[in-house]
Amino acid sequence: MGFKDLLEKKLGPMSELLVRPARALEADRPDPSTLWFRRAAGIEIGLRLDHSWAEAKVGRFGAEPGALRIDDAALVAGLTEWRTAEELDVSPERLWRLVQSDLLFFARARPDAPMTGRANVIAPDQPVARLRSAWPTLAVETAVQIAPMPFMPRGRDLVGADAVGFRFACLERGHEVYAVHLLANDTIGGVMRELLPRLDGRLTADGIVASFDRRHRGTAKKILALMDRLALLEPAPPRDTTFDAVTADRVTWLGHAGVLLQTPTTNVLFDPLFFSASTPEEPHLSAPKLDPRALPRIDGVVITHPDNDHLNPNSLAMIPPDVRVIVPRTGREPPAYQVDTLGLVRVLGFSNVEELDVGVSTTIGDVTITGLPFVGESWGLDLAKLTYLARTSAGHAIYVSADAAAMPDVYDRLAEERVDFAFMGVSGCAEAYVMPRDLGYGNFYEDWIPDVLRNEWVEHCAGPEAAKASVARMKPRRAFGYAAGGASYIATAYSDVGSHVRFADLCAADPTIEAEIVTLEIGAPFLLE
Repeated sequence: MGFKDLLEKKLGPMSELLVRPARALEADRPDPSTLWFRRAAGIEIGLRLDHSWAEAKVGRFGAEPGALRIDDAALVAGLTEWRTAEELDVSPERLWRLVQSDLLFFARARPDAPMTGRANVIAPDQPVARLRSAWPTLAVETAVQIAPMPFMPRGRDLVGADAVGFRFACLERGHEVYAVHLLANDTIGGVMRELLPRLDGRLTADGIVASFDRRHRGTAKKILALMDRLALLEPAPPRDTTFDAVTADRVTWLGHAGVLLQTPTTNVLFDPLFFSASTPEEPHLSAPKLDPRALPRIDGVVITHPDNDHLNPNSLAMIPPDVRVIVPRTGREPPAYQVDTLGLVRVLGFSNVEELDVGVSTTIGDVTITGLPFVGESWGLDLAKLTYLARTSAGHAIYVSADAAAMPDVYDRLAEERVDFAFMGVSGCAEAYVMPRDLGYGNFYEDWIPDVLRNEWVEHCAGPEAAKASVARMKPRRAFGYAAGGASYIATAYSDVGSHVRFADLCAADPTIEAEIVTLEIGAPFLLE
């Protein structure tokens, strides 16, 4: 299969844009002043900001990039809609050279193919936001290389690593069609890391720059201007006030195992997992996704365990690095098989990090967080995991179980705590049965477990039936089944056997269940009465 075939497969509904001459022969060359142009699908732009702010490497996915001055790179990036040379006030020959480099598409008549994103959106008094479909992946520099944050880094993999930038991937109609790498040294990378959460639509560009320490304002201003030229920003959408003006305790399901607990003074986020948006969105990419730009000020992030769908670096990059983070204890010298949780949050810039043990409590604002056992999703290794009981100053108790299996002793004890709301994992994850040997999570532990266990857990996740039995023992006032489904592009049916609907149906059919089984919608707060 050739590159064009691969690109057509990747682009799906966008593939019709490829129906054009790849390189027009001079003998058949159209007059470029009569043509329409836009950015080619599958463009990748890379800049090393510690080397030069004036030159970029630009090419199609899978092709050798070429060097371009930043003005030409910005011209390519900003052509997100079909325009003529006259409209752009650009030389037709300049545009044609970019066509011949496979960086622009052309058409003899304006196609009816609306697209999204645009460059140069920063304006005085206009709040600015990260383009929602421009999804960031942290770049990490080690002694060996600069690469994306390792997937579930092991042991001490991140010792000495530094955050040095981001790759922004932009989606149209569900397909990645544009990417920008902004890489530098740890100082500029740190400024980018601080900048990202501030691009939530609350501040103007001048306000964002002014929010930085004086010594970093010049760098922040240059990065903002560069992102604007490369079509990575957008005018702030109307402010989503869903999470504002909290007058009483409430919880919000954010998708998968993400939960936001709010009191009138404190916001605590559990296991945040956010997904790339596509503009426009595609129904096949599953349920609606929370826009993390709408989140309120976060006072603390609490992580149940370090699997990538609970300790997710891309999602944590949306959280300001001065926010407090609570993680299960791994210790300063974790075993080689243990995910390098402390290293990961350190590379992300979080400095206020606390490790918690079973039975130990800590406070975030007016919320007390207590670590409880986590049995399940295990290959027999001593992995760092906790479930949590959170109690507010108003007396509400909230339990989050993540992917834990049945734990009768724990739930018997919780029955005495009078839990107001229990988030019960119901995935009954089928990964062990459906994943190829080299793709399941067990593959990451292969050096420490018997080969026969690569695709099987010693202790499994709870499914709807086990969660129902646990609720019967715990006797919470209310419960909701969550944490089923992971990646937004994988249908839940392909990985998990459970769902919150199945859990609710089973509980409704069991007369011994006293708890109210609620239905939550992603991003809709539920008041704790």
